[in-house]
Amino acid sequence: MSTSSGRSRVCPKAAQRREEILDAAIRCFREKGFHAASMSSIAKAFGMSAGHIYNYFDSKEDVIEAIVNRWLDNYIHTIRIRWNPDPDIHREEVQESIGQQIEDRLTCGDRALMFEIAAESFRNKKIAECIRRADRAGRKHLMEQAVACYREHGVEPPADLEKRLVVVGAFLDGLVFYTGMDPEFEPKTVLPILTDILLYLEKNDGKPSAKGKAEKEA
Repeated sequence: MSTSSGRSRVCPKAAQRREEILDAAIRCFREKGFHAASMSSIAKAFGMSAGHIYNYFDSKEDVIEAIVNRWLDNYIHTIRIRWNPDPDIHREEVQESIGQQIEDRLTCGDRALMFEIAAESFRNKKIAECIRRADRAGRKHLMEQAVACYREHGVEPPADLEKRLVVVGAFLDGLVFYTGMDPEFEPKTVLPILTDILLYLEKNDGKPSAKGKAEKEA
């Protein structure tokens, strides 16, 4: 494990302690807000001295980076792209997947903190770069899954696939943000619309992949 401060090869006990500190930090951010929570208040929430916390994190930015990386790890281990050859079943699976992603975003408990960190990235270059790295890593993971899925079904992915994935992510994040402005809004009411958008975006130009060509020639 490593952080922007250069720590690496953290022993299991220290790694566990870091995770526990992150839990305390998240609670602290929820209670006090991003700016009001200091390293000393995070240490107090965890039950250690203000000086001792710096053995694990160099700054509040390092704490934020570790939280963002935790979110990224969870995202990478839960997101899965599926493609069923039956159009009706595929549509059902797409709609179910979108609904689950929205539900996960709404119920994770860190929604407000996510938006606070995103807002802070406009002022703090270190946090901005942290978010960019996580975004690139998450998108790379999606790209690899999507490309493999297209080729598994005998077609090449669209040339602008990455841009399409950005659009899908923007729709989902924007929808979650909107629920903060209108608490009575029910995201599930627009799932059919989002499904139509995603099904449109996943269309390709029909070029066969190497596997598709081989199967056609055979």
